[in-house]
This record gives sequence, structure tokens and C-alpha cells, in this order.
Amino acid sequence: MEQTFVFSTVLVANCFGIFLILVLIASNAWRLKDKTPENRSIVALSGLAFLGCILDPIVCWLDGVPGFVSHYVNYILNGLLYWVDMLSAFAWFMFMVSHMQFRLKFVHKAILGAFLALGIFAMIVNCFVPIIFYVDDNNRYVREFGYYLYVFICHGFVIDSMILYLIARKRGGLLKMFPFWIYIMPFVVGTVCQSLFYGVSVLCASFAVSIAGVLASLQKNMIYKDDLTGAFNKAYLDFISGQFGKEKNKMVTVILLNINGFKTINENHGRDVGDRVLRSLSRLLSHAVGETGNVIRYSADEFIVLMHSRTAMVSSVSIARIKANIADYNKLRDCPCKITVRMGAFEMDFGKHSINSKLNEMSQALS
Repeated sequence: MEQTFVFSTVLVANCFGIFLILVLIASNAWRLKDKTPENRSIVALSGLAFLGCILDPIVCWLDGVPGFVSHYVNYILNGLLYWVDMLSAFAWFMFMVSHMQFRLKFVHKAILGAFLALGIFAMIVNCFVPIIFYVDDNNRYVREFGYYLYVFICHGFVIDSMILYLIARKRGGLLKMFPFWIYIMPFVVGTVCQSLFYGVSVLCASFAVSIAGVLASLQKNMIYKDDLTGAFNKAYLDFISGQFGKEKNKMVTVILLNINGFKTINENHGRDVGDRVLRSLSRLLSHAVGETGNVIRYSADEFIVLMHSRTAMVSSVSIARIKANIADYNKLRDCPCKITVRMGAFEMDFGKHSINSKLNEMSQALS
């Protein structure tokens, strides 16, 4: 029986995807060990793409193979592939949420959950009523109109992530830059090819290419990251200062925080506890600022929050969130020691002043 798919083409494309994912995971294992939301999303995306690249050639090989067993295995594996594609798009969305430090509202989360549930439920229904695909009497995969429901859901997650990115860029300006297209282009090309050219199956391999672009971009950003806390470092401050100096709007709001008695914390509780305090404070600051700014570790016990806004309300709300997050942290039972900070905020015009001189003035005022 003539197969719907060209097996050799599908096999080569997916073997390339498998090899690429293995190389990416092996070369980035050191940075993916940290169980941050961002890293968990990357691991999930990589695992799903890897699984898809394995399943794709199998269902291609089974297409048109006679027999009762091959019929039902073909049906099950094709259904799993639909779920893999949908969950991969969702994992990308969650990566963008964590990378851009976006705070999702309850309604937004509910809508996302509803679309995930719809995708899962539709495939269960498809087992009884073929609305998405079916395997005919010759054991060949046949696509139905419901296929486009999954295209809609997958692209919905990607478009949603694009909207969040644009919102974060508007609120954070230069502070929220990310080469969004490096994921979008392979994903869109793979989906279009698979939709227009019946029998072409390259979507999972295109996910692998997208992951490669994302990890390459993150690797480039590592030079601007503090190894201990995950916050940006002083090199990033110098870089972003130069970038703002080229902009028409050179004004930002700067919040400087100094940990009270950090030397005493190290002496009384040990440096491990001190490191834990620094990591916790960095995380608390990132949650408080969200998509409106970035957190920088300026010195051993000093952090900076850069916000692309001169609105007093935005800075006051962020300061209130910082205080609330620290207060909540201090209530935790496993909290090794209380965190208290001194804070000061000022507007920075990169066209007129040096940020280091302004920070030195603020640091002396907080001493």
C-alpha cells in the first residue's frame, strides 16, 4: 500500500531534530541544573520536542502497514503527537512568561487552562468520533477539519506569548529585549509546511531548531548574569547605560537596596546562609518588579532595580511590593534569618549624569 508520508524524508528530519536536542541538552546541562521556572520550561520544551521526533518516524512507518495492532498503535501515537505539539507551544508560552517576569492574572490563567483542556478533551472525543483525524481501513492517517483546532490552539499560545512580549517591551523598554523571532520563525515555517504540504512532517524538528535559537540567545546573555543570584550583574549595568545613552528617552527610575547587617549574617550564620539570603532577595525583587524592570546585583549586599518609567505611582507600587514580599519571606518557618533592607529611589537621566556617581551618592545617603 502506498504510504501517505515519505518515510525517508520524515526520518532524516526527525533524526536531525533528535541529534540537535541531545547536543543542546549536553552542552547546556550545567545551566539547566538550576530549577528555575525558565529552565523548567526549556527542559519541558526539549523533552517534548525529543519525544515528538521519536514518535514522528514511527507513525510514518506505520502508515499503510496492514494489521489490527498497527491500526491502533497508529491511532494512539498520532493522538500523542497532537498533544506533544500543543504542549510544546504551551511550554514556550511559559518560558516567555518566566523570562519576561510577567505576572499572569487569574482570568488569563483560566483561559489558558480552558484551551489546554479543550485540546485534551477533543483528542479523547476523536477516539470515538473522528473530528481531528482517523486511520482508514488501509491503516492510513487521514486528516479531518478538526486538525485546524490544534493549529488554532498552538498558534494561540504562541500569539499570546508574542502579545505578552510586546506588553513587556512597552512597559520595560530596553530593559525587556529578547530576540522573539528566533523561536517564531522555525515554528511558523514548520506549521505552514506541515499544513500546506500533506505528508510533510517537520514540526517537531522545527521545535528543535527553535530551542537551539533560544539557548544560543540565553548563552549570550550569561555574560550579563550574576552566577550566585541569577540577577543581572554590573557588566549589564554598564551595557544598558550605554544603550540608554543612545535613546531619545534617557530617563528611568532607579531603586537602590542595601541589606542591613549582611556582614553579621555571614559571621553568625555562615556564608551558605548569606548566599541563600542573596538568592532569596533577588527572587523577591524580580517578582515585585515583574515585566516593568530588571534587577541588578550591584555589589556584595546591594541590589538595583531599573524601571523604564518615571511615573511616581509605578515606583511606589514596586517599592510596596518589595516590602510586602520581604515581609512574607520573613514569616516563613524555614527562613534562616530575617531580611531587612534600606531603600532609596531616584530618577536617572542617562543623557546628563553617570549612573555610578548617582548610585554612590544614594549609597552614601543610605549608610
